[in-house]
Amino acid sequence: MMNDWQLFIRHAHRTTLHRSLDNGLSPKGLQQCSRLIKFLKLRIPLCEIKKIYSSPARRCVETALALSRVSGLEVEVLEILEEKRPTETPQEFSKRLNFFMKLYKNAKRVCFVSHGDFLELLAQKQGYRIRHWPKGSAIVFQKHKLKGVPRVLLDQINL
Repeated sequence: MMNDWQLFIRHAHRTTLHRSLDNGLSPKGLQQCSRLIKFLKLRIPLCEIKKIYSSPARRCVETALALSRVSGLEVEVLEILEEKRPTETPQEFSKRLNFFMKLYKNAKRVCFVSHGDFLELLAQKQGYRIRHWPKGSAIVFQKHKLKGVPRVLLDQINL
């Protein structure tokens, strides 16, 4: 894999009892994390990841911690990675995504763990339509120069 990539992971399955709570991962989510780590070890040398960022939601942090344990990196929590807030209009949510893209567009070899709504809109803003981004799955955005034109290539990992 080239050096100029970003890994985006949708949090693994969470405990659904009392959905209004900030629940952690379910047993299914823990299995998803395990499968994701095994796959990533084959696809991306984990030593190449330079930083792991996570939404503050417990299910995202726990998903990021699975990667942290094998990479040795700490997880940095970023509020900007939160899912759409109940008080946030679609325009405000889109504006937050634009700000995120501006802040992190040059970040290389980093991992972001977030939510389906955040990641699907992010992919859309990159020119891709993701119909289904399952929990515990990942997409690699890889910048690649083709005939001198930067392009973003998608590689979706569904487990």
